[in-house]
Amino acid sequence: MRAKRKGGLQKHARRIRVSPWLIAAPVVAIGAAILAVLILTSGSSGTTGPAREVAPDQRVAGQTPAASFSIDVDDVSFSPSTISAKAGDVIELVVTNTGTISHNLRVSGPDRKYGTSDDFESEPFAIGPGETGRTVVKIESPGTYPFRCDFHPVQETGTLVLS
Repeated sequence: MRAKRKGGLQKHARRIRVSPWLIAAPVVAIGAAILAVLILTSGSSGTTGPAREVAPDQRVAGQTPAASFSIDVDDVSFSPSTISAKAGDVIELVVTNTGTISHNLRVSGPDRKYGTSDDFESEPFAIGPGETGRTVVKIESPGTYPFRCDFHPVQETGTLVLS
């Protein structure tokens, strides 16, 4: 007759050894991926945003603005964030970048949607720190038209009110 061992279940249990690299490698990989995303999506004083030429807008080319407004953009907002003007006038928005990263100014056109052919974009498209750009707008219909920075569309927004 065999003698029973205490903890009979333990004689069949094996101790599993996990190499520290099996834990460390995924943690390092995830950390590197997060760091890469942060680097690629954050601006810096040396970043000018997407390299892109903006052709003069033929809707306003050669027209003298009836009104001109100065707008400062820092790294979180436009100031002022509301501009009031007359519908049908050619309006110049002079944008000065007082921040440390690149910005632009896009005014939605009559459809009030971004990324469509009726938008008005700043020249240059990317306004670097300390630089000034301009957006010239002409919208015939009275109403409220949103504007934003394409690089920071959640924080940097404003409204053009045409009466």
